Amino acid sequence: MNVAIDFLPAAYRQRQQRARTRREQLLLAIPVALGLFATDLVLQARVDSAANMAQQAESHAARAEQDNEQVQQLAKRLAETQSQIERLVAPLAAPRLTALLDDLLADRPTAITIQEMSCRHEPWGNQNVPAIRVVAHSKTPTAFSSWLKTLGEAAALPALQCPRTSESGAGGLNFQLETATPGAPR
Repeated sequence: MNVAIDFLPAAYRQRQQRARTRREQLLLAIPVALGLFATDLVLQARVDSAANMAQQAESHAARAEQDNEQVQQLAKRLAETQSQIERLVAPLAAPRLTALLDDLLADRPTAITIQEMSCRHEPWGNQNVPAIRVVAHSKTPTAFSSWLKTLGEAAALPALQCPRTSESGAGGLNFQLETATPGAPR
C-alpha cells in the first residue's frame, strides 16, 4: 500500500491554487482586454468618420449655397446678355432684300417694264425698313393700277408711294415708286 504523505503546509497548496487561478484569470483577461481595446479603436474610428462626414456635409451645404447664389448671378447676367443680344440683333430682323425683290417682281403684269430698281438697307442704321426705289414704265394705266394693288397686298413690302408719274407716248405711263417714309411701319 502506498501512502502519500504531504510534507508541505496547507497554506502553500492554497497559495499555489490561487496563483494558478490568477494565472488562468490573467490569461483569460488578456484576450478580453484586447477585444475591448480593438472595439474601442473601431468605435473611435467610426465616431471620427461620422464627425468627418458631418463636417463635410456642412461644408457641402455651404458650398451648395454659394453655388446657388452664383447660379442666380449667372442667370441674371444671362438674361441681361440675352436682352442685349436681342437688342443688337433686332436690326437684322428687317425683311431680306431678296424677299422684297421677289415680291416686287412676282405677279408683275407683262405690260410693266422696270427700268431701274434699287433696294438699300443699313442693318445698324436708324431705319428698320429698307429704302426701295423703282423706276418703271407701264403700257396701260390699268396694268399700273393692278400692279400697285398687288404691291399693296404684299406683306413683306413696306408702304410704297408714287411721287412721280408722267405720260409717255401711245397711252403709256412712266412712274417712280419709293418707300413712303423710310423706317415707318406699313
